[in-house]
Amino acid sequence: MTVVNVQEAKTHLSRLISRAQHGEEIVVARSGKPAVRLVPVEPVAQRTFGTVPVAIPDGFFFEPIDDEELAAWEWAHRDPFDRLLAAQAVVENVVLVTRDPAFDTLPAVRTAW
Repeated sequence: MTVVNVQEAKTHLSRLISRAQHGEEIVVARSGKPAVRLVPVEPVAQRTFGTVPVAIPDGFFFEPIDDEELAAWEWAHRDPFDRLLAAQAVVENVVLVTRDPAFDTLPAVRTAW
């Protein structure tokens, strides 16, 4: 183990780092007392994404919608966020609190206000 003072560490930092990377233990002391140790950083392993084989069955994300339910969701209102709110209200079976009259045209969405 090599002990160096702060001034020497500042002067020869590049050389001390190189020595630490080659396995030597370097300790920097302040007022003669060990303060820090120079150690090499372990390399981080490169992660590869998408290597785990996963079989997703058909219909996992969406269940088929019959024609009657599909017709109930035909809505002239084009705001995508409003469509998201309406769908969430139906799925969660909750009342949607809104003053927007566009939601009144959807019979499956219960509204309040």
